[in-house]
Amino acid sequence: MIAAFYLLMLVGFVGSYDVFYWHWYRLQLFRLRDARHENLTHAFRALLFAVMILTVMHVDARGMWWPLYPVLLGLEVTNTLTDVVLEPHSRKKIGGLPPQEYIIHIFLSLMTGGALASVVWGTRSLMAEPSYLGLRTIAVSGLARSGAYLSAVAAVGMFFFELAGVFRLSRQVRTERSGNEQYDKVISPVSSTSVGQGQR
Repeated sequence: MIAAFYLLMLVGFVGSYDVFYWHWYRLQLFRLRDARHENLTHAFRALLFAVMILTVMHVDARGMWWPLYPVLLGLEVTNTLTDVVLEPHSRKKIGGLPPQEYIIHIFLSLMTGGALASVVWGTRSLMAEPSYLGLRTIAVSGLARSGAYLSAVAAVGMFFFELAGVFRLSRQVRTERSGNEQYDKVISPVSSTSVGQGQR
C-alpha cells in the first residue's frame, strides 16, 4: 500500500499539470464541443483518483470485500481505454494530441496501473481471510496524508468542473440541432411553394 500511495501522489502531481496546463490552458478542451465525451472521461478519472487515493490510505477490504481493489483497477483501465478511443475525434479540429501530452498520458497510465496492480498483488492474501470492510490508516507522514487529502479535494473539484463543462457543451449541441430542425421545417414549405409557382 505504501508504494501504491506514493505512486498515486506522483500521478496526482503530474495529472494536475496535464489538466491545468494542457486541457484547460493550452487546448481549452472545456470549450470544444467535439471533446465533450472525452471531457466526461476526464471527469470520471478525477473522481476515480480521489476514490483511489482515499481507498489506498484508509480502506481495509478482506474476504468477500477484497474484490473492491481489482474493481477499481478495472474501472480505471476501462476509463483510460475509452479516453484513448475518443481522443482522435475529439482533438481532430485542433491538430490532434500534442506529442508532449501524449508522453504525459503514457506516464500517467503506467503509474496509475502500476499503483493499482501493486495494491491487488500486495493484498491478494486478504481474499482468504474472514470478510471484513473497515477503515485503517497506512503508515505515512502527516505531511504526506495532508497532501493526499488536498489532492483528493482538488480532484473532486476537477470532477465537478469537467462535468459542468460537459453539460454546457451538450446543451449547446442540443440547442443548435433544435434550431437546425426548426429552420428545416420553415424552409421546406417555402421551397415547395417556390417550386409549385415555378411550374405554373
